[in-house]
Amino acid sequence: MRKKLTTGVCLLLILFVSCNSGSREFTPEKDLDSYPKTCFNLTMEHEIDSTKNVVYAATMLYAWKEIKEAMNVKVYVRKKTFDLYLLNKSIRHRRTLMENEVKSSCELKTDISGNRIRAKAEFSKTLPFSKKLDRFKGKLYFDGKPVESFGSMGNNPSHKGVFEIVYYKNDDNFLIRLNSKENPHEIYLYKTSKHFKDFVSVLKDIRLKVAKGEKEKTEEKTRWKYRMETDDELLIPVFNFNISTKYRQLIGNTFKGGATDYIIDDANQRIAFLMDESGAKVESEAEVNATEEMVPQKQSKKMHFNKPFFIMLKRADSFNPYFAMRVQNSELMVK
Repeated sequence: MRKKLTTGVCLLLILFVSCNSGSREFTPEKDLDSYPKTCFNLTMEHEIDSTKNVVYAATMLYAWKEIKEAMNVKVYVRKKTFDLYLLNKSIRHRRTLMENEVKSSCELKTDISGNRIRAKAEFSKTLPFSKKLDRFKGKLYFDGKPVESFGSMGNNPSHKGVFEIVYYKNDDNFLIRLNSKENPHEIYLYKTSKHFKDFVSVLKDIRLKVAKGEKEKTEEKTRWKYRMETDDELLIPVFNFNISTKYRQLIGNTFKGGATDYIIDDANQRIAFLMDESGAKVESEAEVNATEEMVPQKQSKKMHFNKPFFIMLKRADSFNPYFAMRVQNSELMVK
């Protein structure tokens, strides 16, 4: 008799709150089908759809880990069940959160249809800024549409320490780190025109940019890039969404646990995300020539996240993020 596996509900809740005004609410929960320009990725290794917003969270991997540990036998997944194969193979969730930051469980039951397994994983992170940034209307356009934004104008001393320019090449290629009051969590926002296969590649590029920025900060000719001057601007879209989905591509897939065959009956995930002024994403460059590289002259920086960019939330002591997003359009932005 073929025995069945029920994955249960995998829940992710990310909550950013103002340290001054208290908690705020997410928008009402909606199904992913309500957002035709947005998709979820099960793992960081899944290919990024360049035509949509792409959202990833580590909860499904944590839930799958619970299943494998509860079975206590080697789990085998055929390569032709591609999504399940990548889910079973990925280890990108490891150490993204401390044990007390994620709740995961697995329940085993036996009924007339055989053994049933239900796994669940969830986490909630509150990452307020030490100080509020400014809120704007009518200043930022994405997809040619006005969206609400937050950020900073000029050298505002009240915003010191809330964000850092980690890397800057020009207004279409830069990396910002938003610093959470809750150390050691950090938020990266990376605007780039470069296309990446998956979030793993994005993360590697970000690490290269961090290293290059650290070097440029020490050099007199490029130090200006990393300071907010009078005419400099930072504008970031405001996000607030609460989306759930059923992974139809997993349902019906089979795998083997030891000598037993299992079939997935259900697989769900919910991701809620809010980022605004109170709190809350590698490029390889090569040149072959015999001339000295020209150092950009000092200029005002208009760091507007008005084109596709990446968001990543991670612990500073972890290589991998627990939340990642490629922002392709304004569908999930507050307007």
